[in-house]
Amino acid sequence: MRRAWWLSAMLLFAGCELWQCAPFPEPDDNQPPIAKLVWPQLWDVHEPVPFDGTQTVDLEGPVFRYEMTFGDGTEVRTSDDGLFEHSYGAAGSYDFVFVAQDEHGAKGVVEGSVTVVDNLDDPACTCDLPCFAPARCTPTGCLIGRASTAPGQDAGAAVTVVELAALDCGDEGRPDAGPGPLSDGGLAP
Repeated sequence: MRRAWWLSAMLLFAGCELWQCAPFPEPDDNQPPIAKLVWPQLWDVHEPVPFDGTQTVDLEGPVFRYEMTFGDGTEVRTSDDGLFEHSYGAAGSYDFVFVAQDEHGAKGVVEGSVTVVDNLDDPACTCDLPCFAPARCTPTGCLIGRASTAPGQDAGAAVTVVELAALDCGDEGRPDAGPGPLSDGGLAP
């Protein structure tokens, strides 16, 4: 009799009732990853467009998976490392969605657009021919960096995303002169 009582008490303590156990609830304080993505502002339609989400962070553990919707009707693709390449079939501007998901299902999302053109001249930018805001002129062309909003942060606040090695154009006062961080809304002050 004592054993049956003790076993019943242990089952109730563990969240079980009448031999049916309810799973323990997940903690409510799980924060989504801060998705960070870098991509070219302008790219040649004849080359695959690179998307780099490797600077994405999850302060509570590893990012479980990455996915991209490319905006041209192709299927959603997944990745384990945050790197994607995609070939667009025609010149145009395409809106995409990048998602980083943790093991609890919380998601960080970055949305953006890329313009692909026929026969892009090299280089895409120089000190005399800067990129359109919010891109930064780098040795590989005009790059944009954007992040999802950090937990507890106002959606309109700037988020420092990445340090991009911009062309050193001297002290000309242009927004693309010298290295510096990009933010989700443009160049950081």
